[in-house]
Amino acid sequence: MSSKNDSLIDEDIDYQTVSTGHSISIERPERLHEWLKAEDIEYIRHKFFSHPLQKLNVKELREVLDNLSIQFTDIEYNRLYLKINQNRDFLCDWNEFISYLIFGFQEDDPSTQKEALILPISTAPVVKKSEHRSPICSISLLRAQVDEVDEEDISKQLNGALEDSPEACGMWITASREGQIRFWSNTLEPLRTGVSTSIHLKMATWILQVQALSDVSIVCTSSTERELRFHETVASTFTLRIVIRSLPFAVCSMSYSFHPKGKTNSKLVLGDYGGNVRILEFTPFLRGPFQSKPGAALVELFWTDVLKGVSCFSVSEKNNIVVTGGPDTFVRVWDVYISSKPSGILTGHNGGVVYIFVQAEEKKIYSVDYHKIIKIWHMTEYTLLQTFGDLVRILSSETDLCYMYHPLSRDLLVGGRKLISIKCCARIRVDLTDGNTHAAPVSVVLYNGLFRNVVTCGLDSYIIVWDPWTGRRKIIMKSCHTKMEYGETIDIEITAACFDPLEQFLLTGARDGSLKIWNYNNAVCMRNMSIMPEHEVTAVIWVVERILAVGWDQQVTEFNDVEGREYGDPKKWTKFHNDDITCADVKLGEGVVTATYSGELIFWKLETGQPYRRYSVADPTRFIELKHRDSDENATGRRVSQHLSISRFVRKSISEGILRMETQMNKKPTSFEHTFSDADLRDDLAYALSLRSTRPVSVQAVLFLQTRPMTKEHGSIFVALDTGIIQVYSHHQRGGYLNEFLSTHRTGDCVLTMATDRKNRYLFTGTAFGYIKIWHVANYCGSHDCSCRLWSLGGRYLGTLGTPLPWLKLSPFETVEEDHRYRLPPDIKKVASSTTMKVITGVQEEKRPVHYDPKTADDEEAVEAEATARMYGKPLKEPILGKYFALPGKSATEQRIDLDTSLSYIPVFTHLKIHEADDIERPPTPPAIRKISNEDYMEFYDPNKKERPGQKKRDA
Repeated sequence: MSSKNDSLIDEDIDYQTVSTGHSISIERPERLHEWLKAEDIEYIRHKFFSHPLQKLNVKELREVLDNLSIQFTDIEYNRLYLKINQNRDFLCDWNEFISYLIFGFQEDDPSTQKEALILPISTAPVVKKSEHRSPICSISLLRAQVDEVDEEDISKQLNGALEDSPEACGMWITASREGQIRFWSNTLEPLRTGVSTSIHLKMATWILQVQALSDVSIVCTSSTERELRFHETVASTFTLRIVIRSLPFAVCSMSYSFHPKGKTNSKLVLGDYGGNVRILEFTPFLRGPFQSKPGAALVELFWTDVLKGVSCFSVSEKNNIVVTGGPDTFVRVWDVYISSKPSGILTGHNGGVVYIFVQAEEKKIYSVDYHKIIKIWHMTEYTLLQTFGDLVRILSSETDLCYMYHPLSRDLLVGGRKLISIKCCARIRVDLTDGNTHAAPVSVVLYNGLFRNVVTCGLDSYIIVWDPWTGRRKIIMKSCHTKMEYGETIDIEITAACFDPLEQFLLTGARDGSLKIWNYNNAVCMRNMSIMPEHEVTAVIWVVERILAVGWDQQVTEFNDVEGREYGDPKKWTKFHNDDITCADVKLGEGVVTATYSGELIFWKLETGQPYRRYSVADPTRFIELKHRDSDENATGRRVSQHLSISRFVRKSISEGILRMETQMNKKPTSFEHTFSDADLRDDLAYALSLRSTRPVSVQAVLFLQTRPMTKEHGSIFVALDTGIIQVYSHHQRGGYLNEFLSTHRTGDCVLTMATDRKNRYLFTGTAFGYIKIWHVANYCGSHDCSCRLWSLGGRYLGTLGTPLPWLKLSPFETVEEDHRYRLPPDIKKVASSTTMKVITGVQEEKRPVHYDPKTADDEEAVEAEATARMYGKPLKEPILGKYFALPGKSATEQRIDLDTSLSYIPVFTHLKIHEADDIERPPTPPAIRKISNEDYMEFYDPNKKERPGQKKRDA
């Protein structure tokens, strides 16, 4: 999509970002929507439409802004113009300008921050046997007595850790028709049982409803005998205390209200089959009428027309609404101050609504219909968020179910012949985690230097734009890649992504082979492409006027990015690979490198698309001839895979399983942390090399060093293998394999991704076990957890994108203060080793002290030396053992040994055996040490030297 006017770009505009090395002393975000007034926008609109082309170039738009006293520096204005000019023709029209202003207002919209990434019901239900002889007919919750703390204070105090709190959890109570009562813990563990029967009738009872009176430790049951039975539950008992008989109608529904501190009377609300609502009111002081003597004040009300046609309702006092549901399948939302008509009607159920509850904090309404379908609605927007139908599968033959919702633990309990617990919009346990960035594993993380934001793509088919300096979520795009299957729209995982050369657009690739170009600032898809149906895209590259995509089709696909020719057929590079391509990278103006699952490495010319070198990572010094390979296709035209057609994530898990089996067979110890000694590193390297003979070595990632020259002595490509080794190659035509090093310290770990800074001084690696390492390679020539985290160069934790916790104040123009108190991630704190804790806390030992003399060094060298010293941390301060440990001192009293010399001799019962001191014999040198000492390391860099002993000869 490059414009034909790219060659006519105004010389005044210069694309610069913070990463290009320009120093900007003052942070000046280009937020025009905050500075322009309504009359200013009308003035700019007039300037656009009065222009002959109705477009403004770089200089003309700057003059218009200068007339409004809005001034920028050259770098700031160039960045602003590139943000506005989405067509990349360097002529800005009114639509582009107003779209940029709207985008600024959308960033400030708080609703984008509150939009949930994870569905309200995202975990599998917990299913238990009910232990009842007949289906459960009623469920209630008996909470533990709260003396001084109410529910809101509990929620704030525990900060999300409610599952382990007895004050908030209490006990579940289930009842069946024959009168059996069972008590359950919050985790659905059985506690005790009881029986509710009639004292006047000899026939079996029929229970209709059970209700817990938590503040007085009473359980009330209603039955078809028109009785109310109040049972004592103090000290694990279940004793009948009071019976109210001969009610006008049988009670079919009950609700209980009480104040946790006993400041008001408690009320038991009764609804019967006659359409009446009765309120039983008593004082909870000293347990009221349930202490030792019976007695209660009965207040009778007749609301014959209130609940006609309403089978369930829920009240949200915080939002002043009442939500009702009935047999007409509609869910109605009522304002308590406007009773004439509902403020909203929610449609979508195919059966009568039988249960409703509201989550006021999350702005969600839950409704359950007769067909056991749960629907979740947005409280204010009246939109459907999720339809949950797992109860139909679990309770396929049952229709008469009962429901109870726990507002603090957010559990919905469903009772029938089974007891089911469903977690509804679970709280984030901030004592265990900092939250998630995506609802599924994060597959791509990109930083945009033009807009100064972070873009994350995940296997949930989401694209999310983040402001890393404030931690705010700016834009969320859902269902970015989809396909239609059996009439249902299915989300496709995003597996690859990159920016265009000017960083204005985003290119994404998915598991089904589709590619899309996005203007991600306004969530608009601008172009659709595809490499081959049902072939996963593993890497995408966007260079000037061309787009390259690789994946399971085993070849490079090239798309045009020139205006007028972007919709032509893509160009397929000649197929030379024998397996699926797992990764690729490019060096602008020189070449492309691609690698496969079987360890094949090919270097290509970028301009012509022709390969010039081929290697195998299992034997990188051997010359491999380039041979053209025909496509492996069956009769239907689809490629027959050489192995299981599964994603690289599944492949990785299979490889880890094979590795664990081989480790057990070889009886290789797998300790949590290795000691960084030469012997251990040699053993791990030998073990990794031994795996090459047992299974194919896969390439996980490749990285081009853009600043390295194209010579045969300089290593310009890093290749990460699944054995934990990183190989170094030169992409020169007479270059090749130079060296390799072990990048992991745990057996079975490997590098999955690599990155570098703009000067190629540091190499950043991320491993499968979650370790992030920083390597100094300046002179070297040789959230699968659904989260995205920010770290400083020295290994200090800054935050997790999407966390509910306060964000650290960051700036793209300033470094973090050295005396800042950094947090420790709670999930890492529990499993981190001593080495990891030293890095995160900043007290690691300084292994490479940097001596810096400001009088003799240049400014640039001084800044680089200071940054290097800061990266390696600070040395340990005295006392090293801490302030709470001291070596034991000498005893205050002198202890002397007195020998008994009264006898003629001194008996000796034992003594130390002293051997004569002989000369120490020197042990023989191991063969491996002798071989290493005789090696000449210059042979790695000079291919004309004679081959080393034991080295394989190159193929002709």
